[in-house]
Amino acid sequence: MQEPASPLAVFLFTLGFVARHAWAILCRIAVPAILGGVALYLLLAIYLSGLSDYLTRPSSGAASRVLGIGAVSVLVMLFFHTRLVSAVAELLLGKRGESFLGIRRPEWRLYVANLQLLLIICFYCGVFWPANEFAGMLMLSPPVRLGINVGLAAILAWIVLRAWFFLLPLCATTGERDLMIRAWQASAGHFWKIAFLVVLLLIPVIALHVGLQILLTQIQVVPVFAPSMSIATALAMQRALLLPSVLLLGGTYVFAAVLATIASIRMYQILAGSGTATVTS
Repeated sequence: MQEPASPLAVFLFTLGFVARHAWAILCRIAVPAILGGVALYLLLAIYLSGLSDYLTRPSSGAASRVLGIGAVSVLVMLFFHTRLVSAVAELLLGKRGESFLGIRRPEWRLYVANLQLLLIICFYCGVFWPANEFAGMLMLSPPVRLGINVGLAAILAWIVLRAWFFLLPLCATTGERDLMIRAWQASAGHFWKIAFLVVLLLIPVIALHVGLQILLTQIQVVPVFAPSMSIATALAMQRALLLPSVLLLGGTYVFAAVLATIASIRMYQILAGSGTATVTS
């Protein structure tokens, strides 16, 4: 009898898999996680320095540099994200693909697919953000504007969850092209299951983040930003305490990425009727 694709069952499987194979997961993700953390620290330091210079002496050249640094940062971090989740997928599936320049073919395909999804998100925001500003110019009431914002955010969430959630399992288990279209088709009729599963996954992620933040704040290595603090002051504090902030955000992200990878593959396996995953050490 085929196991039902229950979000709660997938969530419990994900937590159980992480608990049983925590050491194996850490060994697989150590290199991309550490290199990604170093890259994030360096790129954030450069970005915050450029942003501070722009706020101090605004100019088109400074703005271009900030945007350029931001774009490069996204591409670099997306690469390390791909390496990290691919390592977890290989552990769960017990398989490896052929490599090119030390990077396996599924990783290249996943990187391109994630980049395409990111461009779609940027296009959506670029089109509908001006529409939201136009609604403000029409002097609409706050409830109406709130409804517009919620509606636009809900549409974006629907698009992202439909197109993103099954990208990794499709990339890891099939050799098909047009991954974005295939992921969209695979998620048809399962949006609410995916959305509920994502909400469940956010519970341990938020708990970890809040716990780490409270701990690091108590020992005064993470800044506490006051609501009335100026942007320049907040940037100065962030630059001064960049390393602990990167450790906090990086640790939370790695945990979230591991959970999302295992959950997406498991749900895809159940929906596709592929049976139980094989683990190699």
